[in-house]
Amino acid sequence: MRNRRNGLILSVLLVLLTLSLPVFAAESDILRKEPTRAYGAVDVILYETSWCPYCTKARELLQDMGVSLVRYDIEKDEGKRAEMLAKSGGSRGVPVIDVEGIILRGYSADAIRSAVERQRRK
Repeated sequence: MRNRRNGLILSVLLVLLTLSLPVFAAESDILRKEPTRAYGAVDVILYETSWCPYCTKARELLQDMGVSLVRYDIEKDEGKRAEMLAKSGGSRGVPVIDVEGIILRGYSADAIRSAVERQRRK
């Protein structure tokens, strides 16, 4: 009985692994492809507040990268606050960063760089 259950678990894991291989292959193809666009051709929207230190870090990183950056202070523009909430799935925290449809919540330099690099390779 135990061997049968272990065999079933192993079979399920192998099926899941097999199904995930095309996803990993597609992702690695994108990352191996040479960038075809300049940083300035990547459009990024930063939803921020004036008092948020992580917003400042995100803004500085994006400016250093040289992307095409549009900034919205969500405390001064209710429409942009609503737009941010819609894009972030209702998350009220800032920053929220939209890298051509890749939505990042919070600050992570690695995630920002990865999203920008991915869009450069499109």
